[in-house]
Amino acid sequence: MTGDPCAGTFRAFLGPARDVRVLELGGASLAEWAADGGASAYRSLPADDLDGWSGHADGTFDLVASWMAVQRTRNLARLLGTVHHHLRPGGRLVLAVPHPVATAAADDGPPAYFREGERKAGGEVVRHRTLESYVNELTLCGFRLVELSEGRPAPGETAAGLPERLVLRCRRAGVSV
Repeated sequence: MTGDPCAGTFRAFLGPARDVRVLELGGASLAEWAADGGASAYRSLPADDLDGWSGHADGTFDLVASWMAVQRTRNLARLLGTVHHHLRPGGRLVLAVPHPVATAAADDGPPAYFREGERKAGGEVVRHRTLESYVNELTLCGFRLVELSEGRPAPGETAAGLPERLVLRCRRAGVSV
């Protein structure tokens, strides 16, 4: 995450860690943030376990976050449904994924934004999804999109091409749809 222009936005979307029960999906890059910030609990789940994860007890976590991991899961709706079940009502979900315009052109062929599925990107296999798919899956699984960022440069800075990351901040609604 260090050096990535979207890392600051991702950290800002996380909010404060004090007294928060945190689950990180796909890595352990937030362990130090959680410990230094006074999180009441921290757990990480490796990226390889996302497709088979069935979770913990209802409302176990206040915050679930993932930096560049959920794009590897085959069944996003299943994962988001499990996350919804294990977040307390009003809990936060923060996701950073490759921007869909970046993964649309990841194959050797021409960009195919609306053709979703597996692609090779940066030496790894990812599941390309459109922005519409991410937002719809989140909504259908009972999340409310609060804010998103495509890594827009700060005023006075120049963009270096198309966006590479998409960062989403969501809240768990009380009841899934």
